[in-house]
Amino acid sequence: MNLPGLLNVPHSFNIQTSLSSMTCREGDKGDPSTQSRYQDAQPDDLCRLIQDLLFDHLLDEAHSYQLILKHPLTEKLILWLYNGGGSSAVSSQQVAEELFQVSFIPQGGFLCQDEASTSPWDGGLDPKLLGKVPRTEDSLFLARKVLLRHFLPPSRLKGTTPEDYPGFVHEMARLWPLGSWKQCRDQEMIREAFKFLARCWKALASLPGLGDLQGCSCIQRTEHEGVLLVGAGSRRRAEELLLQMFSDLEVWRLPPADLLTPWVPGQVLAAHVTAQCKELEDRLVSLVDETRENLEELSRLTSVMSGGQPTSMWQRLEATDQRSTQFMQKQAELNNTLRQLQ
Repeated sequence: MNLPGLLNVPHSFNIQTSLSSMTCREGDKGDPSTQSRYQDAQPDDLCRLIQDLLFDHLLDEAHSYQLILKHPLTEKLILWLYNGGGSSAVSSQQVAEELFQVSFIPQGGFLCQDEASTSPWDGGLDPKLLGKVPRTEDSLFLARKVLLRHFLPPSRLKGTTPEDYPGFVHEMARLWPLGSWKQCRDQEMIREAFKFLARCWKALASLPGLGDLQGCSCIQRTEHEGVLLVGAGSRRRAEELLLQMFSDLEVWRLPPADLLTPWVPGQVLAAHVTAQCKELEDRLVSLVDETRENLEELSRLTSVMSGGQPTSMWQRLEATDQRSTQFMQKQAELNNTLRQLQ
């Protein structure tokens, strides 16, 4: 294999050693020998190595999935590059976005299996990276899980004062399209998103009055999710944004038991019932059309059997049998006459 990207990389360059040094924060204790080995390599070398070697050659190899894309160091490498670890922040972020795109599924969406562990989404990955994931069902499934577990819950903003922002619901509305919810067909994922939005709607509904928060104590208000959703904005605007998110879900895929909750906009349930009625009406129209076509076909077959005459097919068969009998009698008489002449 021709690997031109390796020609100018220092011989002492070691990816694992480099990543260990790259991910060390200020104040961390590192191995002096490790630090000295890393000094032989430049950040540009790593970016060029990824572009020339991984992207151009190794991605087509079967073992790259297990040995490179699923390796824990890939996650650290993306964090380092995306946060401007290279000499050029723009090129470094571009490499990080490309590496994120190809490793998103192998890394399981960068979600932690252990809830006690800290996810990279909580410590450096930008949610707008979800816009870079491939538009496949597997990738979108993981992207939706990331949104529901790490970015959309307003509880992560507890302890902040809402006067300085219009409300977390606006942030939710900005991130919501990254999940491509209109394309979601997974019932469990729709149920999880539906319950999340219902919880947000309940938080808004439990606010006093119109939910506009002027004149209330800031310390008392920040303990409520509805306060975080509305912020310094209007409850009515927050309700409109939540309703738009509800409308992206195909709630008709959920069983009726999941819809039996008072914390859902009435318009959503009304639209669901209307859609069901429309579906039943379409099925009824289809059955009527099918029945009419069957009757027309039966009438045509009856007309063919009767030959267009008022007499029935059975009468015509009886007439044919009579003529056949007469012919057989004449044939018998002719045979008797021939035997007598002999």
